[in-house]
Amino acid sequence: MPVSADAKDVLVELIQARAELRRIGDNLNQIAHRLNAQADVNDAQLEAVCVRVDAAVQRVDDATVQVMRERQPR
Repeated sequence: MPVSADAKDVLVELIQARAELRRIGDNLNQIAHRLNAQADVNDAQLEAVCVRVDAAVQRVDDATVQVMRERQPR
């Protein structure tokens, strides 16, 4: 089944967003490790991770909606 150029762009976006979420997960693990070790984690570090989470989730949501639109019968 041929895939439209838009669908390919959406797939690329989903792949990139998944990679970003994986990096964010690594950041969260580092923060958890520091917290478990009684080290300081400052508000700026937490805020930076939260901003990245929000942006990555929004990218995944947007790309998912696009895929759903493409799959709907016309």
